[in-house]
Amino acid sequence: IKKGLVATPVFSFSFSNPSRLRFSSKNGVNTYAYFQGSLGHNYSSTGCLTFCYDTTDGINGSCSGIGCCQMVIPKGVTCYSVSVSSSSYHSYVLDFNPCSYGFVVEDGAYTFSLSHLADNSFSNKTFPIILDWTIGNQTCKEAKMHPLNYACKENSACIDAENGPGHLCKCVDGFQGNPYLYGCQDINECDKVKPCSGTCHNTPGSHYCSCPEGFEGDGWKNGTGCRPKVVTQSQSFPVLVVALGW
Repeated sequence: IKKGLVATPVFSFSFSNPSRLRFSSKNGVNTYAYFQGSLGHNYSSTGCLTFCYDTTDGINGSCSGIGCCQMVIPKGVTCYSVSVSSSSYHSYVLDFNPCSYGFVVEDGAYTFSLSHLADNSFSNKTFPIILDWTIGNQTCKEAKMHPLNYACKENSACIDAENGPGHLCKCVDGFQGNPYLYGCQDINECDKVKPCSGTCHNTPGSHYCSCPEGFEGDGWKNGTGCRPKVVTQSQSFPVLVVALGW
């Protein structure tokens, strides 16, 4: 962006229609002037506005409006465009911030740094975004009414989509794998987590610990563990009372 010009770069992205993909609301937009997208109908958002007249104004790691700002993308978005413009012809900040940037990024994946303001190669950086997808347009309740086409296999649970129509499958706690193809298999926590100081017993979807004979406690590493039983004298040497007389 050169001094004396108001630059309005625009970039956009969209999925084919109809599409099972949605931009997750776990993404956000940084340093932006105008955001527009589609939820099946066009909508627009004013986005956010950032000011910074000196590098000492900003704070590394903070994206609250000084040098960097961000907004949350609404749920159900299938396409978007971002426009970035500069106030006052960018003349107040040109010496330390030659360009402005707007981008979509996974929430938490970008950390603002004051050095980014003067980084001419920042446009070459890449950041992750999250795309939500679903199966069909049916809710879980509707999908379960057609067992031959029901996508969730053994040891999995059906979850209604939060970002648009459709549903998803997820392995239940204690199981892992692909819930859509072969079902979910039991996780052997005894081998994977090794939670016991005593004996570990793996069960379908769960596990528990115990202590071997001669020890007491719960057998858990984060519990009381196992310790030798304390044997009292009365237990080791039983007392026998004998009376003799004529």
